[in-house]
Amino acid sequence: SLYGMEQNSVDVGFFGGSHGLNAFCPNILWQEHHIRAVNYCTSGQPLFLTYYVMVEALKAQKLQVAVVDVYYAGLTTEWYEHDGYLRRVLDYMEYSDNWVQAVQHCVAPSDRIYYYLNVLKYHASWAEFNPANLKNIFGQHFGEAPSYAYNLGWAGESAAYGEDFTPVEQTDSRERIPAKSLEYLQKIIDLCRQNDIRLILTSLPHDYQLSYKPGEWASSEYALYNSIGDLAAAHDVPFLRFNGLLDELFFDERVDMYNNGHCSIQGALKISDYLGDYIQTGGDVSIPAEADAALWETYYARFSQEYAQYL
Repeated sequence: SLYGMEQNSVDVGFFGGSHGLNAFCPNILWQEHHIRAVNYCTSGQPLFLTYYVMVEALKAQKLQVAVVDVYYAGLTTEWYEHDGYLRRVLDYMEYSDNWVQAVQHCVAPSDRIYYYLNVLKYHASWAEFNPANLKNIFGQHFGEAPSYAYNLGWAGESAAYGEDFTPVEQTDSRERIPAKSLEYLQKIIDLCRQNDIRLILTSLPHDYQLSYKPGEWASSEYALYNSIGDLAAAHDVPFLRFNGLLDELFFDERVDMYNNGHCSIQGALKISDYLGDYIQTGGDVSIPAEADAALWETYYARFSQEYAQYL
């Protein structure tokens, strides 16, 4: 998504962790509004990594709108213990000053050497290598694996959660935004302002009590989101808290979620349709020329074939 798209061909970028990876479906924005969007989310993407993903995306795309999910604002530690989540971005990012800055600010000092010199981490991998994995590694290069480029970064999940969210007590209290999250939320706001990008913050549907929280976390997500709402309002940035919009969206967590933290395909269609309307209502996003639209029509045709039962 970062390097495969034609330059200046994307108008809306979605950023954040796996909540956004499953919820933000660009093809719905194309179908309903002819908005060209790409999902840049990755599993376990903390806010401080999101900032560097945005910087990288802006090297190739002149985004008009950025939608950033703030779930990972709840992370309270300065460094992130889940190396695999960081590597899903940093191992695939092109080497540049932005990559160096990302490693310096996202990776704990003791682990940085393993990013700068990957051979130190992977040099013994041959000892555990299974030849059966060759197909998974090289399959797409030999036409053996399907291409999911038509999903534009979105990952759809067909399972249904089958349970209700745990009730949460609403409160007017505020919980301090963790220092590093606050720093990078401000950086994201400033980056969007400097590039004339309309920023929209979201908290996507999830069970505040049960959803997976990797690492040390804020004690009250509801109170934390109150504080994020204050910060967003101070900068005239909308903050969509989807747990408070479930009735408006006719969102049923039993079928519109596939677990307690992530939208199912049905839920993603509802969230994405709402966001398409919201983005278009907030200000026109340019409609692409007919020649530029042809590729997006191709994406949607493949998408609509794959997910016909949900549309």
